[in-house]
Amino acid sequence: MVPRPYCLDDWNVEPEWIEASGKGTLYSFTVIPRSDIEEVPAPYVLAIVELEEGVRMGATLIDIDPEEVKIGMPLEVAFVPLDDEISVPRFRPAQPAAR
Repeated sequence: MVPRPYCLDDWNVEPEWIEASGKGTLYSFTVIPRSDIEEVPAPYVLAIVELEEGVRMGATLIDIDPEEVKIGMPLEVAFVPLDDEISVPRFRPAQPAAR
């Protein structure tokens, strides 16, 4: 993936990669009730996740029943491999911090 050639906020022509924590909260979501793709079982949850760094991104939620999903819930990234070279970021409910 290549960064955009300019920043959308100030039109700076030298954007940079910033490493994200992989933690965020659920900003918005919708439940998709059916799927025509065998590898994508339904229902599934499409989400907008607000990362700790302040940006929002779209992703699928995993490891949660759609009926348990709540706006504002803490999430963490989980990279799911598509093949030997590509992994896709998905989000799951965040594990409680160890004490």
